[in-house]
This record gives sequence, structure tokens and C-alpha cells, in this order.
Amino acid sequence: DWYFVSLELFVTILFVCVADHLSVHINFKRIAGLSLIVAILFSYTVDWSKNLRERMPQQLVMYAAAQWMNSHLSSGTEVGVFNSGIQSYFSTMRVINLDGLINNSAYDAMRNKRLWAYIEDSHVAYISDFDIYLSYRYKSFFGEDPFVHLSQIATIGSKHDSHYNDLNISRVK
Repeated sequence: DWYFVSLELFVTILFVCVADHLSVHINFKRIAGLSLIVAILFSYTVDWSKNLRERMPQQLVMYAAAQWMNSHLSSGTEVGVFNSGIQSYFSTMRVINLDGLINNSAYDAMRNKRLWAYIEDSHVAYISDFDIYLSYRYKSFFGEDPFVHLSQIATIGSKHDSHYNDLNISRVK
């Protein structure tokens, strides 16, 4: 839903342009302008309050994982994460992005199906992410079974029922 915030912005701009064009024909400009402002504020309030109530539970789990790492791992430890934004922002670890979106080296490794070799070459000591990233989404890019090389040391849980239930922090063997 939050991807459509820009849609509301464009609709607001469109309303202002239409109101400006029609203002020549409207006798009650203050009432029309105030009504437009109230309608726009109501729209934003409904949309944003819905988004704040229905936060993505996996984001809270990723934040909790960053806090766990801060408490249990040495600052600056290399940690590989696929969806790295929250964990890299809130942790004191050296988070290495593994999904290739902001890390060209990881992208090249994925293209060559050598992601596990990249993890080893980058001296990643831990991987912190949901199992679905290792067992399904990025499985074909590893070149081998990543679970053979991992030893789970912590599970950060969620009470929500989805494939993002538990984020595992694993030590690279």
C-alpha cells in the first residue's frame, strides 16, 4: 500500500489544478477551497493510519535481530543479510548486502551462481535473515546448499502467521 503514496500526491496536485481552473466559475471560493483541503487531509489520514496499524511484522523482527546482534556479537563483525536495510541501520555490525540490489559484487556472484563463494571471500561470519531467503528465494544462486555451512545460534521470532515467522542468525562454519 505504501507504494501508492505518490498516487495520492499526484491526485492532490490534480485537484489543485482543477480547482484553480474552475475557481473562475465558483462563487464560494473559500468554502470550495476549505472542502478540498478537508477532503485531502481526510484521505491522507485514512491511508496513513491504516499503514501504521498494519506494519509489516517482519520489519519488527529485523529490528529485534539488529538489537540482538548489538548485544551478542562484537561491533564490526561481518554479517550477511539479504534484506539489509533495517539491520544495517540499527546494528553496529558491518552488514554485507547479499541480494545484489546495492552490492554489485553480490549481484555478480548471483549471476554466476557463486553466492556462497562470495560469502566466504567476503569473510562473512554470520548470516541473519529469514529461512525463506536461503531455502527458496536465493537458493539457486548459492551453487551449493548453504545450510551445510551454517550453525544456527539464535532465532528471533514473530507472533504473526506467515513465512516470515522466524529470523535465524547463523554462524558461518
